[in-house]
This record gives sequence, structure tokens and C-alpha cells, in this order.
Amino acid sequence: MIEMNPQEQESKNFFGKYYKLITSLQLFLGISTDSLYSILQHGQIRNFGKGTLLFLEGDQIESLYVVLEGTIKIFKGSESGEEAILQILKSGDPIMESTVFLDTNFTVSAETVENATLLSIPATIIREQVKSNHKLALNLITSIAEYSQELIRQAENIRLKSADERIGLFLLNLFWQQKGVSREVKLPYDKALIASYLDMRRETFSRVLKRLKAKGFKIENDTIVIPKLTSLCEYCDSSTAAKCPQYHTPYCPNKSAKKCMSIVK
Repeated sequence: MIEMNPQEQESKNFFGKYYKLITSLQLFLGISTDSLYSILQHGQIRNFGKGTLLFLEGDQIESLYVVLEGTIKIFKGSESGEEAILQILKSGDPIMESTVFLDTNFTVSAETVENATLLSIPATIIREQVKSNHKLALNLITSIAEYSQELIRQAENIRLKSADERIGLFLLNLFWQQKGVSREVKLPYDKALIASYLDMRRETFSRVLKRLKAKGFKIENDTIVIPKLTSLCEYCDSSTAAKCPQYHTPYCPNKSAKKCMSIVK
């Protein structure tokens, strides 16, 4: 049995049930125990109620937040009260790490969608560690690059896909996040939030769900039952196809369209 050193044991005792999640975060992958301790000793576990504004556009960055439990929405607001949701974050996701890295003010706002638990680390500590810890710097850059790619995909979906295609692709990604073995897909957020994230009105979202019902989908509150495991294949794109075990196989129903998302029924 491998024993923890005193610093590692101290961190585990302090962070309790979140310790395993924290040490497995992409941000900390490959970082030595000593380096991780030098970061986490400044960290705090903070709890926020539903509807709490974590920061507003223009606020000065003070801490790096990482979601441990709950859901956070990242959005841009207008003077008229309208908002555009840019990202929905869940357990394990850092919040606007690029702002910490660049030492700039927030360019967006963040609010809890439900009760949430966050890891908070002073931004000054992260920036100080990045100067000497190349692995941490690389992890941060990787995370920022992935966020940029996600924004590009989101912009592409909004500008180039119909409402039906956006919802179909959203459900397909949920299908894979939920292991892709059940015909039941559970909506993780309120339908109004999903509609806003997909850049459509709630009424449009409801109309698309009605069209899905006509195709044999069953909708029961926050659960959608798809007719068969390949029912969402028509909405697949290249980024989602990579998650499919039937990618580049004869079983893909979308091979003629150079798309792929398939499970043999």
C-alpha cells in the first residue's frame, strides 16, 4: 500500500470527498504532488445558491473557479435584459481560465443555474505557479484552446444549422455523454436554458420537440426516449462522430454524407 506524504494527506483531509475529483482535473494532470500542494494549500471550497452571480462582465479577476458540483452558465447580457448563453459548465470544468492566464477583466458574466460547489484558487497564485511550472502552463493553454474550439463549434451550429438540427445534435451529444447505451436521454438543464443556449426561443424549442414526437420520440418531462439507438444519426457532425465506435465502419448510416454516429441496433 502506497502511503501519502504529509502534504498530500493534509490536502485530502481538507478537500474531503472532492479530493479525488480535484486531483484528476485536466488542469492538474501530470503535476507533481509538491507542486499541486503548493497550489491547493491556497484553495477553498465555496458553496453558492441557485441564481448567484459569480462575476459580471468587466469585473476584475480575483480567483480561478473550477466547478465541483452543479451547473454554471457563462453569458453576455444586454442593457435591455436579453442574454446570450455562450457556455454551460458542469463538474470538472474551469471557469474562464483564459482570463486568469491573461490577467484581464472578465469579458462575460457567470451565474449558477442550480446550487453549486466550486473550487476557488487565487488568480495571483495560478499566475505565479505558471511562471515556473511548465506542465501547469501547458494544461492551461490546452484548456483555453479547447474552449476556443467549443466556441467555434457553437457559433457554427447557430449560424449554419436549423433549429431541428441544433436540438438533434444537442440530444446526440447528451446520448454519448450518457454512455450511448440507453434509448433514454435525460435533459440536464431546464428547457428554457437549453433553448437559450441553442439560440432559439422557447416556443421554437417546443415546436421542434413536437416534430420529434411525430417521428416516434417520447417526451416525458426532462426525459426523451428515442425510438431506436440510431434515431439521432442524421444530426451527427464530425466532432460527434469521433465519439462513435462505428466511426469509419460499414455500419454508419451517414457514411454517404461523410457523417458518422451509429450503433448497430
